[in-house]
Amino acid sequence: MTPTLVYPLLSLVAASALAMSVAFATAQEPKGRWEIVRGLTSASVARTAGARLMSSAGHSWADGRQAISSYWLIGGIRTIRCVTYFNSDMVQTGEKCEQPTLK
Repeated sequence: MTPTLVYPLLSLVAASALAMSVAFATAQEPKGRWEIVRGLTSASVARTAGARLMSSAGHSWADGRQAISSYWLIGGIRTIRCVTYFNSDMVQTGEKCEQPTLK
């Protein structure tokens, strides 16, 4: 094949692969979202009987702010995600806890 035929063909193949991967990724999206649970904090979840910390991760910004994400399992059936925010001096500035919903 001549280069004038190969390059357009490669572009077409790449574009088709991209379109298929985007369509596949879209089809895999879960039907649900996280819903804020008012009044719930990671501290109150930690004191709940039967609550287990499943996972946590720290996130940092260049200006020193940080966030801690924690995932909890309560009673083996209820999942809670809390995100706690801190300023550059590690003083807590906010928090939200959420649970999954199928809305």
